[in-house]
Parts: sequence; C-alpha cells; structure tokens
Amino acid sequence: MKKIISLSLMLLMALSINAKINTNVWDLSLGVSSKDQVVNVIQKKGYECLALNNNVLGIEPQSGLDYAGMHWSAMTFGFYNNTLYEIKFFKYDEKNYSEVLYILETLKEKLEKKYEDYYLFSDEESLVFDDGTSTICLTLFNRKQIGLVYLNNSLDKLKKQAEDAEL
Repeated sequence: MKKIISLSLMLLMALSINAKINTNVWDLSLGVSSKDQVVNVIQKKGYECLALNNNVLGIEPQSGLDYAGMHWSAMTFGFYNNTLYEIKFFKYDEKNYSEVLYILETLKEKLEKKYEDYYLFSDEESLVFDDGTSTICLTLFNRKQIGLVYLNNSLDKLKKQAEDAEL
C-alpha cells in the first residue's frame, strides 16, 4: 500500500512539474528575480540594458536574439516593487508579412502542444494560456509584430490594483 501511495504521489508531482507554464527565462524567475539580477544577466549575455522607464528594462540588439528556437528583435522586462513580473519578446518584420505569419503559426503550434491543458483564449491574432499562477500570451500587432509575453498573475494583479487606486 505504501508503494502505491508513493508511486501515485511521484506521478502527480511529475505531472504538475511538467504541466505548469514556464516562469524561468535566462535563469530569471517571474515573481522572484530583482531588477538588479535582471541587469546582471543582461550584461553577462553581452547586451546593452535600456531603461525604458522606472519599471521596464529592455534590450534591442542589432543582430537580434534567440529564444525558443526563434529569432527575436527585442525583449523587455517589467517590474512591480522591484520584482520581475513580466517578460516580453518581440519580433518585427516590416517587409515580410508571410514570415511574421509563419513564425506566429509555428509558435501557436508549439504553445498549443505544450500548454493545451491551460488554454484560455484564442482568435486569429492571439493565443493565451493561464495555469492560475502564470499566463503566456502570443499576439500579432498591426500585421508586422509578434509579441510573446510571460506574466506572473499575482504581481500583475497587484500592479493593476495600484494603478487603479491612483484614479
């Protein structure tokens, strides 16, 4: 009986570990990593860190960057109370719409396969998955730009509440 219970617990743990939305990018963790940690990782990777505002850092290397088997144009890191809550990847292509669509469809297939249990929403230009803790969203903007967003739900909610309190 103990063996059955132990085996069942191990299987449940394995399923839950594999099933959750990825919250780690470049050894940075949503909801955990600080702004200083993000700056250090960006610099170690040889990129110039751009302060877009007090709560957003970005990189836009001339040669782009690779992530998840795709070549991206830029990346941003969003913070709430000095904690990483959002990571966005961007792909721009002003001239080749068919390439943008190909990348969008390729990423949609990958995400649907990996996170099918957490499907939340989709249409022609967006695909969203949410596991209750994190959200991942793939979006097409203006037929020229793809965004892939990783989001920590609890920090995003706190950020929105703080913004609404300012009204």
